Amino acid sequence: MRLVIPLFFVTACAKAVPPSDSVQSVEDAENADLRKVEMPVNERTPPPPMEMPAVFPVTGIAPDPVFLSIPMATATAMKGSTPFDALEGGTWAAPPEAQWVKAHFYFGDRIALEEISFTYCGEDKPNRIYGFINFDEKSVSLRHALDGEYSVELDDFWSRSLTLNFGESKGVCIKDIHMRSNGQDVIFSTPARVAGSVQASSTLDPVEAYEAMNLFDSRMEYAWSSDDTTENVTLDFHFDEPQEITGLRLWNGYQRSAVHCWKNARPMTVKFEAIGSEEVQEAVLADKLGQGEWDFGGTKLTGTDFRLTVVDAYPGKNYQDMVLSELRFIGANLRDFLIDPMNRIEEKAMANRAKFESASIGDVLDASLRGEVEEGAGAESEEVETMDAGLTLRLRSDGSFYFNGSLFQADWGDGIETSIQIFGLGNYQVKEVTEGAVTLRLFGLLRELKEEYPMGMDCNGCGRDCSQDVDESGAKASMFSDEVELI
Repeated sequence: MRLVIPLFFVTACAKAVPPSDSVQSVEDAENADLRKVEMPVNERTPPPPMEMPAVFPVTGIAPDPVFLSIPMATATAMKGSTPFDALEGGTWAAPPEAQWVKAHFYFGDRIALEEISFTYCGEDKPNRIYGFINFDEKSVSLRHALDGEYSVELDDFWSRSLTLNFGESKGVCIKDIHMRSNGQDVIFSTPARVAGSVQASSTLDPVEAYEAMNLFDSRMEYAWSSDDTTENVTLDFHFDEPQEITGLRLWNGYQRSAVHCWKNARPMTVKFEAIGSEEVQEAVLADKLGQGEWDFGGTKLTGTDFRLTVVDAYPGKNYQDMVLSELRFIGANLRDFLIDPMNRIEEKAMANRAKFESASIGDVLDASLRGEVEEGAGAESEEVETMDAGLTLRLRSDGSFYFNGSLFQADWGDGIETSIQIFGLGNYQVKEVTEGAVTLRLFGLLRELKEEYPMGMDCNGCGRDCSQDVDESGAKASMFSDEVELI
């Protein structure tokens, strides 16, 4: 198989208390041991009254519980379960054949983490699993004990997200994720997943990349987008069972990156209602990255069918396709919930795999492809020599991709070495399938890192952190769209 990469990529480089009924009372335990030896009634002498010391609570002795909201949890390969399950005492497993799997956890608030641990339930335990805090802000190595637990200690590091990178391992499976902060086990708050559907009045093509179910998949790289429409656009939500909604959490705009957000339109004035009810909530959304909360002020909307109407929008710098990245419903019990996207995620993965297998190259999915930069792509002279150049492309069955291109040059005249790396994250669209070949459109975010130093980095998310208003990666970012052919 030959990997053909367009020159564009290179030039762009240049703990819980048990319930009381589960524990015997002292009286029951003693009765069991003494077997209730009976005495005549007149010989029974009641015990003297016992004086009990007064007990008063003392403030500050027991620390307050540490809660952490985790509104989003996802992975690059899923089948039948999501990483939410591993946070809730269950198990999450990737498809057995998938490699280069990453699991992402987005926190609702910052938290000073002391320790992270989990149990690995795959057959072949890797020597270590890499973790990344706030994407690339801090990297850690989780090593395993004989019982299969992986853990790492942190020095109260303020964290907004966690990514676990399982590298080349297959059969990835984890359970019982634990975190510690302020000397205590962290109590996770996760959204409930309920059965339902959503329909948009307008969706940008390709629909698979921009459909409304993307609002619930916990992935910033997938979002819902209208098709060049910014006024009176509707999202209709249907639930299989009646729901009570007291507010919404929204990630406004295309939060793949700040570049994507500002170049596309973002919802501004919005209305929310239960279909058939006269009660309508209205708000103006903040035009910023990160999570926004819309509280209905004590009003509770009840039903199976609801509608969100975008009345108008903040204009995009380049495009008037209006984008909303993620949405969560706030329940009357104060627990968030979302429409379960698992079936749709699996449908997409199966459809993509079928296309690749029809071209007899199904093995390229959820694997890593490596290649070389075309000769002459880097400017050379008698004094400038290209010492190393390479490409890595990872196509995932969920429709996303990762790209890395690198170029290292030595300028013997000026005594300078230059390292140029470009990282791409995005989605692909299958344009054409023939025997032995697939033509793809790749679109998403490119980041370029260039460093020069006197003669004598893998990107894990490329610093893309939508919990910040400002991109701190220091890398030049741009949007792109191009085609690649796999032969």
